[in-house]
Amino acid sequence: GGPHGGRTPAIAQGWPTNNVISLVENDASSVTGMSTWRGNLVVFKKDSVTVLRGTNIEDMTVVEQNSSVGHTGLSQPVGVTTSEGEYIFFANSRGFYVWSGNAEYISGPIERRLRDHGGVKDCIIASHPDKNQVWFQVRGEEKVGDDKQARSSSTWFVLDLTRKQWSEFQFGGEF
Repeated sequence: GGPHGGRTPAIAQGWPTNNVISLVENDASSVTGMSTWRGNLVVFKKDSVTVLRGTNIEDMTVVEQNSSVGHTGLSQPVGVTTSEGEYIFFANSRGFYVWSGNAEYISGPIERRLRDHGGVKDCIIASHPDKNQVWFQVRGEEKVGDDKQARSSSTWFVLDLTRKQWSEFQFGGEF
């Protein structure tokens, strides 16, 4: 399989392009996002999250942390540091997740509203460090009214990390 023998190449900035790390054996799927966590490189694929530890090709260690959930590339994962620790927030078609050594599904309290918007198909994630919040913009079609007519919508779901509560803001039209 493929030019790298079934291995997915990962090239870190500053490394020669001929240095290739096999993230997952026999997995030729594309990298969908990257972030840092506790000084390590976290590589997201559609169905997995992998942590790379080390500073050069000789001491690089690949640790498969989670192969049951991944990042579908809907938006770039967003790293957030709070007084409680370091986190990476990311999305896939099932909803929103936080990574802090393993992937945790966090959109349970807003799951119904996400379904009302047609799921997570197009998403932007941003952090607001001064307010200790993470904002998830979902654009799509919301089913409204008794006859469930679809209309274009842009909604921000805001997770307050201090209170561990969700808020929702809807904006009409594009911005």
